[in-house]
Amino acid sequence: MSLMMIKIKYYIAISSLLFSFINVSGADIKWIGGVGEWDVGANWEGGVIPGPNDIAKLETAGDTVTINEGLNVEIFKIDIFGGAVLKNRGTISAGGSLFPEIVVFIGTLENDGSILVTEDTTPEFQCISVGRNGIFINKGNILLNLLIQDL
Repeated sequence: MSLMMIKIKYYIAISSLLFSFINVSGADIKWIGGVGEWDVGANWEGGVIPGPNDIAKLETAGDTVTINEGLNVEIFKIDIFGGAVLKNRGTISAGGSLFPEIVVFIGTLENDGSILVTEDTTPEFQCISVGRNGIFINKGNILLNLLIQDL
């Protein structure tokens, strides 16, 4: 085996090892619990509650997910589609680092708790998108930490 082939295999092995420790995008984790509470593992595909680098997917009509008072959910992204409902009575803040967001498209987000929103790199959401037939009902707090510049 040539020295060049050994070096290439070495670099591939080191690269694979390094990237195995970096969770860039996390996982897409689908809600399968019908009507239930966010923090119950059995309500999520694979039995895993979504974490700071994950995308929580609520996609089925009739599904109602509740984040109870006192619970702080740190998540990269939440997709609410297909008529699903997310009822927030706790706090939702963003994990990850690349444009965390909440997307409501043909679904409902009811906020009776707190959602943290910012446009810098602190752990709050940079965007709440409400698309076609999406509903956002806010009876709680949306905490803004936005940079305002004088132009």
